[in-house]
Amino acid sequence: MVKNVASKLGFLLGMAAMTVLCFGLWELLHAPLTVRAAEPVETPEPEIVYVEKTVTETVTEYVNVPQLVTVEVPVVVEKQLVVDRPIIAQDSAERWKGITITPEDIELLACLAWREARGEKMLGMRLVIEVVFNRVLSDKFPNTIYDVLYQPGQFAPDYGVPELDEITPTEAQYEAVRLAITETPILEPDVVLFATTPLYGEIFLHVGGHYFTRYPDSW
Repeated sequence: MVKNVASKLGFLLGMAAMTVLCFGLWELLHAPLTVRAAEPVETPEPEIVYVEKTVTETVTEYVNVPQLVTVEVPVVVEKQLVVDRPIIAQDSAERWKGITITPEDIELLACLAWREARGEKMLGMRLVIEVVFNRVLSDKFPNTIYDVLYQPGQFAPDYGVPELDEITPTEAQYEAVRLAITETPILEPDVVLFATTPLYGEIFLHVGGHYFTRYPDSW
């Protein structure tokens, strides 16, 4: 009997537990769904970091640096340095003060140097020009370069030799004229003659194929 009571009591307890379980499940299924919002999460602001950047600027400075340049000077330029204006005392050697040398005179002197001494070295051509200057300053000859060069019987060309105005000088002859004008004279003032043989006067200098002589006392 006791066994039957215990069996029934266990059955009732099981049913009660089943009832509670079913009711709880029903409540769970039929209960309103409540969604809980998530709590806001604070996001830290990003940190701004300033980085120093050094910028190097390259500056090119253009400097006017003089350079040594070799220039080939044409003949016409060399002439122009001499004949661009009359050459007077401040341009010439001390002895030639009082001689005014025009561009036309420069041309004639260069032509004379070509005709009389083109086969000589620079010194020989220069001395021919000095003879002309000594004559201009002498009281025994005309007092201008033109008149000295065209004095009858003095610088007249030999047969077959061109006249002065028919000659085209080279740079060497213009340089000889420039040196004769600007450098200290080599010939003494009374050396007014030159020739391939010492026909007249005392010999002062023998250069190349020419003898440069003084004015003869017998003249």
